[in-house]
Amino acid sequence: MTALLSDYVVILVLTSMAITGAALYTSVIWAIAALLIFVYLIFVMSRLAPASLILLAPLLFLRVTEFISGVAIESGAYMDELYRSGFANGAFTRLLLIYGLYFAVASLIIEFVWQDLSEKFRASVDEWDRHLQPVVYVAYAYMLLVFGVLAYLAVFDSIPLLTGEDRFAFRWRLNSPILDAILNNRNIFAPLFGCLIVVPKFRKIGLAVLGATLLLTVSIGDKFTAVVTLGLTATIPLGLAHIASGRDLPLRTLLVTPIILSAITIPLILLAYGGADDFDGAIERLASRAAAQGELWFVTDTNYFQLFASNFGPLIADFQTWFDVTAQDPKQIRTTFGLYWIMSDYVPAVQLAGIMDTTGGYVFGQQPYLLRTVGYVGLALFAVLFATLHAALMWALVTSIARVNIVAVLIAGRVLVALYGYYYTGNLYIVFGVKNLIALLLLVGALYVGRYRVVWR
Repeated sequence: MTALLSDYVVILVLTSMAITGAALYTSVIWAIAALLIFVYLIFVMSRLAPASLILLAPLLFLRVTEFISGVAIESGAYMDELYRSGFANGAFTRLLLIYGLYFAVASLIIEFVWQDLSEKFRASVDEWDRHLQPVVYVAYAYMLLVFGVLAYLAVFDSIPLLTGEDRFAFRWRLNSPILDAILNNRNIFAPLFGCLIVVPKFRKIGLAVLGATLLLTVSIGDKFTAVVTLGLTATIPLGLAHIASGRDLPLRTLLVTPIILSAITIPLILLAYGGADDFDGAIERLASRAAAQGELWFVTDTNYFQLFASNFGPLIADFQTWFDVTAQDPKQIRTTFGLYWIMSDYVPAVQLAGIMDTTGGYVFGQQPYLLRTVGYVGLALFAVLFATLHAALMWALVTSIARVNIVAVLIAGRVLVALYGYYYTGNLYIVFGVKNLIALLLLVGALYVGRYRVVWR
């Protein structure tokens, strides 16, 4: 822990230097520096906090895409969705300070609890083949649904990957409860399916159901980040089993895996973007999507840079929906608060109305929303809060997996999906609303009951 803290101090110093440099000399080099420092943070976690790296890998990946986007934006890339070009202003060095704080807090908590859990996790893996049979039945049923939906789309409707139809418009037009149920719950089931991959006799069905889910994800034109996030979530049990046995995370695997995933998914994304008919246009659209990952942060930091803020109106409106399930509907909320409130400054009203009607939206509204309402100091405090919540949830997930507490794993997965939904939109009711609070209470109850059925005894 001491070595980890020392490296985080080094990262803080490097971040401070980058922020100061960006203030003194305007250049895209500081966005590049922010990206490299964040990559160094991931490298530090791979050496000194491997459990944190595995558990936080989906979120780390999403944040890397933001910093890559930052390099493009501060190089002058045109942001199609916001109708403006970027420029160098150091916005992503300041974002690095927030994310550095977040991952430092989360990883320190996770590594502290992993010291106690690692041995119990290792012992429980040997018993999984006796306790995962119900998950196998779930996997077969889930896979049957996936292939049934794919067959229906191929015969009676269309596949967005081949037609280029926007995935939000497609789902809104199709209005299929079955498809929505599969897509909305894929990351909830992913850790359980990942457990199957760890056990040799269940490995084939685990890989098959994960492959089928990834195939459906790609077929509906879902983006690269959704594919990678699903894959990284499913490999959490495999990674934890690896380090619990005393083995290190191989650096070559950490470097090669993103390359392989990119080599597989990027061509499919280009196909979904119409690459078969207009390859240059598909490349341009992909570049535009890459720049979009950090666009809301860039424009918010540019226009609302402030250490302190007290714009509490949107937060109060958000709070008023927490205990009213019927009010937690993006179509009703519109631009009152949250993601659409941020977007309303930059997106024409007619276009934004269409986006809200299909419940679509631009990504990563969490930090821009908090920056506008509470400023940088408030944003840092929220970073500590949500890092602690995320780490606590990871403890619950790992404990549930180790005990093969299937109910608790599913509930923890549901809360985790809600947390990622908050990271995308910034709407606080997703985390603190009554539905998620009930899920948290159920998770606590499932963990309490599950303590009487401990696999590692």
